[in-house]
Parts: sequence; C-alpha cells; structure tokens
Amino acid sequence: MLDRFAHMLRSGGELRLATDDPSLADWMMEKTWRHSQFTWQAETAEDWRIPPEDWTPTRYYNKAVSQGRVGYFLNFTRL
Repeated sequence: MLDRFAHMLRSGGELRLATDDPSLADWMMEKTWRHSQFTWQAETAEDWRIPPEDWTPTRYYNKAVSQGRVGYFLNFTRL
C-alpha cells in the first residue's frame, strides 16, 4: 500500500497516519519509516503526540479522546 501512496503523491506530498492504538502506531511507524520514498517529519516527540493545526477530528478521534486514549499522529513527506 505504501508503494501505491508513493506513486499517487507528488514529491513533497504529505502522508498523514493517525491512530489511538499504540501497537498500530508502532507498526505504521516501522513500515513507513523503512520505506525508501518517505521521510518522517517529526523533530521532537511532541510532533507526533499532538494533531496538526489543520487536523479535522473524526468521530473515532473524538471517541478516543472522550475515553482518555492518546492519539499518535505520524506525518511523512514523499521524497
């Protein structure tokens, strides 16, 4: 799937992944970080712990927040 995303995005395009499941966040990070066409944008831990300013909350995100779960926001740039 990452190959498809890389094919669809222009160079400099942004791939945003989000979840409230720590295991899924680890898996997404491992797979995407290793992909040759993407680079991780985070510079500090806070960069992946808070949603981007232009984040549109989904009902799933709102449900997770209301239940006290933490979100993970992984932003990658297409090379």
